[in-house]
Formats: sequence, structure tokens, C-alpha cells
Amino acid sequence: MKSIVKDFIEYTGISEDLPIHPHSFKSLNLQETLTMPSNKPNIKELVKVMIDTNIVETRVIKTPKATSLEGNILTGWNLIVEGKLKLKIGYIEDSDKEEIHFSNFSLPFSTNIVLPEYFKASNSVNVDGYIESVSAKRLNKREVFHNTIIFLNAVIYR
Repeated sequence: MKSIVKDFIEYTGISEDLPIHPHSFKSLNLQETLTMPSNKPNIKELVKVMIDTNIVETRVIKTPKATSLEGNILTGWNLIVEGKLKLKIGYIEDSDKEEIHFSNFSLPFSTNIVLPEYFKASNSVNVDGYIESVSAKRLNKREVFHNTIIFLNAVIYR
């Protein structure tokens, strides 16, 4: 995992290496406004964002074989992926103390990955999540907007 600094905010947990030749995958953009818990002080300035993704559950479902008018292709197999995006936001409190505080957030996500036609019900699938990009911005004294791009790679074992 690498660490980068953008606009004076340190971001850690960004993936250094993505799969070289992925076959079944999805790039997912997650955006949300996060509100600091009531027991936390107000935000003066963001200083650090630590991020990780965790795949909670996957399941394969049978779908029709079809192509939509927009060109979306269904092969007959779909992988449903449910996971959590974990964020730890570090910030300087808005007071004379200017102490650094951290708040943890766990944000659920759900998506699908179209599996290839050759997939068989007896195959197993493993999904890895990679953080491609993350950014955060203080909106006001209580809220932070985050934008994260996750790359989900499904590896099929026959």
C-alpha cells in the first residue's frame, strides 16, 4: 500500500499494484458525505485519511444470456459482491487546543461482476478489492465528503 499527499492531506491504503490481465472485474466509484459523531469535536482541517476495503460476501447467480440495446452483455452468470469500505479520518479540532482526532467509518457497498460464459457452477471465485483513488474534502465543521474508486477483481478457479 502506498501513501500520497494531496492538498496537505495524507492518504494511506492506496493500492500500488493492480492485476495485470484481469478478466472479470468492476471499477466502482463510491461517494458519500460523512458526518462526524456527536461525541467528536468540530473539524478545523483534515490531515489524514486511512482507507481499506473488505469483501464480506460473494454469491453467484444465474442470469439470462442477453445483450441490451446499450451494449451490456449478460453471459448467464453474475457474481454479486458485498463489501465494506473502511475509512479513518484524521483531523485537527476547531479549538484553541488544535488536537488531532480520528473518526472511523464503515460504509457498505454492493455490486455485480459479469462472469464469463465458460463459468461453471462447480467453479469457485475469489474477489480482491483494490483502492485505486481516494479524496476527501471538509464541507463544514461537521461533514467530510469522500470520493473513492475501488477496483474489484474476480479470479475463477476451475
